[in-house]
Amino acid sequence: MALTSAGTLRYETLDVFTDTPCGGNPLAVVYGADDLPDESLLKIAREFNYSETTFVLPPDDPSAAAAKVRIFTPSSELPFAGHPAIGTACALGWRAPFGQPIGDRAVLQLQSGLVPVSRLPDGWWQLEAPLPFTLSSVGEGMSVNDAASCLGLEPADLRSEGRLASLGGAAPYALVELSGAAALQRCSPNASELARCGKVLAWTRAEALGASAAEEAPPDLRCRMFNARGVEDPATGAANCCLLGLLATLGSATGNGADENAPSTFSRRIAQGVEMGRPSLLLGECEQAGRWPRRIAIAGRCVPMMSGVLRKEYFV
Repeated sequence: MALTSAGTLRYETLDVFTDTPCGGNPLAVVYGADDLPDESLLKIAREFNYSETTFVLPPDDPSAAAAKVRIFTPSSELPFAGHPAIGTACALGWRAPFGQPIGDRAVLQLQSGLVPVSRLPDGWWQLEAPLPFTLSSVGEGMSVNDAASCLGLEPADLRSEGRLASLGGAAPYALVELSGAAALQRCSPNASELARCGKVLAWTRAEALGASAAEEAPPDLRCRMFNARGVEDPATGAANCCLLGLLATLGSATGNGADENAPSTFSRRIAQGVEMGRPSLLLGECEQAGRWPRRIAIAGRCVPMMSGVLRKEYFV
């Protein structure tokens, strides 16, 4: 079936970072919008009203990238985001929009730059996050009191201040370690405080996390992410890549012992979205040297949900 026809755009939706329908993070992928202005792309994103919608376009240089991918929220365009990149790679793996399948390894042209993606066994897709990774110094991020106010918790529920971390020059996330799963479950986002302070990823290390029998292994970490509008995100690839970078700097992730400067790689299974009824599973990998990440990757599975057509005339 052709991806587009005169006067229409084809689309499909996927649930990303899950292998269970109605789990994970929803994404809409739209084909054939090459000739539409940005205002029309934004209008389409508002119509879907997902956290992100992607538009698959021909790459500027077919020898360098399999496709150009533009990522829109209902209010703006993003240079990079994890779940849209993973979901779009998975969708392109199911079809060949420009005549050639993308194969097991390809490159997506995002606004942030060229992003490598890989097909892993058992339906997983992995992306390499854009670097550099940046991290605020201790005492220069979000204070414990501000972080607790954003999350509707008491300062005693937190094990750390909010360390501000970002990838590729994008806006930072405040990464806040909580005392355990009970504190994570009690999070109640304060929209006015989040609007003042910014995005917060609350996370905790493995402990009675309620892994299902269907999972290959229980998660190592569990997290919840709240944006500046106080809305929870069921699966956030970029924020969890930042979390992997933070773990590298803490020096406890690889177990290198005395030789902490030796090159090493660690991986983490990360659960998110559990409390909001859209459980997600992300597989993170980080290569580091000298307590600093030099490659960060995130992987997930996807489930096809819907497909159809949009009438172009409604969006011009």
